[in-house]
Amino acid sequence: MMACNGVQVVLYNATTNTSLALTTSSSTGDYQFLNLDPGSYYVQFLTSTLPNGYQVANFDSDGGGMV
Repeated sequence: MMACNGVQVVLYNATTNTSLALTTSSSTGDYQFLNLDPGSYYVQFLTSTLPNGYQVANFDSDGGGMV
């Protein structure tokens, strides 16, 4: 799997579906949101910022069934 630099990632509150923050992935594909209060969150990758030929794959990281 190759890293995607420059992809915009939006953080949402999972209870209210309100967008809380926007960040951009690094050259290694990493991104982070700091100083979050305890709660439920989800992220959305802005597909318009993906490099040509890339697409988002659904991945359930915690096994909770929400993709």
